[in-house]
Amino acid sequence: MKVQSMKMFEYEKKNDVIILYLDGDLNSCRIMNFEGTLKEIMDNHPIAIAVDCSKLYILDPTTVSQMAKYMKKAMNSNIELVFFNVNPEVRLTFELMQLDRFISLMSQEKFEQHYFNTAMVN
Repeated sequence: MKVQSMKMFEYEKKNDVIILYLDGDLNSCRIMNFEGTLKEIMDNHPIAIAVDCSKLYILDPTTVSQMAKYMKKAMNSNIELVFFNVNPEVRLTFELMQLDRFISLMSQEKFEQHYFNTAMVN
């Protein structure tokens, strides 16, 4: 069941993994809401936070650098960070900022296989 965060981002818990759904553009105006949602999610103590980027179209480099500090908090809490369904433009932003060294970027199928030992059925 998807939960609407008080901070305007939807997420759901599957086993010990939280799947966070991003949509539209994630810019400096929305990053504060992202921070609140991430804190809310981390309070659930998941083993991983998986960010579904299938509906995320724009991720500007300034926002990525702000996101990095929140990602670091999750990693310091031994929570894996996974971004899946990442479009080429968003992937390029992660790669240019060298965040792909610290987070996993993967397809939805690989994500499902890795965390749930299943492939998504469309």
